[in-house]
Amino acid sequence: MINQKIIVTHGKNEFSGDSGMLSDRGAQFRAVAKAGSELIRISPSKLKEAIAQHSNLSDLLLNAFLQRQDTILNEFVGGIKLVGSGNSKEAYAIRDFMDKNYIWYNFLDVDKSSEANDLLKGFDLSGKDLPLMICNGGQLHMKPSLDEVARFSGVLMDFEDKVFDLLVIGARPSGLAASVYAASEGLSVVTIDSNAPGGQATKSSKIENYLGFPTGISGRILLIELMYKLKSLDVIYPFHTELKKLNIQELILCFPLPMEK
Repeated sequence: MINQKIIVTHGKNEFSGDSGMLSDRGAQFRAVAKAGSELIRISPSKLKEAIAQHSNLSDLLLNAFLQRQDTILNEFVGGIKLVGSGNSKEAYAIRDFMDKNYIWYNFLDVDKSSEANDLLKGFDLSGKDLPLMICNGGQLHMKPSLDEVARFSGVLMDFEDKVFDLLVIGARPSGLAASVYAASEGLSVVTIDSNAPGGQATKSSKIENYLGFPTGISGRILLIELMYKLKSLDVIYPFHTELKKLNIQELILCFPLPMEK
């Protein structure tokens, strides 16, 4: 449900949820069950186990999650509210970040929207407090930095202080593929990027030189499939994370060797 509006009704043997179930992002919708209903609640860890063991289930969920994400982003207004000016560089930077990370949000332009101005009056705020971000739980964040936006939206994740087998720097298609291959072999993997996954490839309508897709694939679909695999393989991916320092003495670098002639 969105603002008490019913968007879908599930019946027997159907399932709810989206790819957020495999990450730290919060639920985007509220569900109500009729009296007498019997539901099975599956934890993220158990869902990942099932996906890893049953390829047919993985394909079914991936297709459903892809369609649901398209529907949410293109057909419904909701999610995080961002109030600001369409001419503001700060507001544009936040919108660009949320677009690249597929965060569901609603931008209210104070230069055009009466709702935006009503919100400012209701919270006793003014233009100097913009941009203003209102999270799903109703929390207000005035003039948030990108670090704060990343954390509030679930993009920037905390992970425990432990030694991982592999650190992948850069979440472009090659970096994401390397993360998937390593995690598939049982390695514990952290993949970081200073902004968002996918890079320039997400803007390509058709990529024809990526292994495994002989007829080509759109950059956006490729990214979503790779991200889905990362989540199902328990790869840690705190995006909007920068590498500050490397201890070269304890670092093992891997480079492809040139082929012998």
